[in-house]
Amino acid sequence: RDQFVVRSLPSQELRGDGTTFSWDGKDDTGDVVPDEAYSVRLKLGSAEGEAVYDPGKGFVPAAKALSEIIYSRQDGVLSYRLERASRVHIQAGQAKTDPKGGEPQGPGLRTLVDRQPRTAGAVIEKWGGFDESGQIYVPDLPDFAVAVFTTSLPENSMITVGNRGRAFPEYALERRPRAATQPRTMAGDEHRHHRGLN
Repeated sequence: RDQFVVRSLPSQELRGDGTTFSWDGKDDTGDVVPDEAYSVRLKLGSAEGEAVYDPGKGFVPAAKALSEIIYSRQDGVLSYRLERASRVHIQAGQAKTDPKGGEPQGPGLRTLVDRQPRTAGAVIEKWGGFDESGQIYVPDLPDFAVAVFTTSLPENSMITVGNRGRAFPEYALERRPRAATQPRTMAGDEHRHHRGLN
């Protein structure tokens, strides 16, 4: 997500019936990469010249709608549907509409998903309903609300799973100088989902 190369695969000659590249989820040092969304960059060369396919270059995430949002108290799961692969941020808390401004206001009590990548289609998030302390059952509180914010991922992003023990920001800082990793600009109001959750 910061546009630095994680793994370079060996070059192959393209065949008329198709060419397959396989990635084992490891970086150039042989370590399994953290769970995250990774972009692919494909460089094609021939006698006529060179072409590059790089959907991550210059990509600006855009807010995306989701549908079919359901929280089941019995199963302890929040389910929803994404129209395309996206980065997701979900918080639960209390939000009562302010009669003066019309905006919801109230405390955020639990971050369920913190800007993690999710695939397109039906998604299920496990949450037993308790706040960050594990003491308060949030769905029983007055004005229970769930705030969801999603932003698109670049075309053909690969979402890896299997290494939750290592956070991507920690991994990136170990591999790259701090000054080299720059945050991206966001399209639209990226903090709208926090409105009213103080």
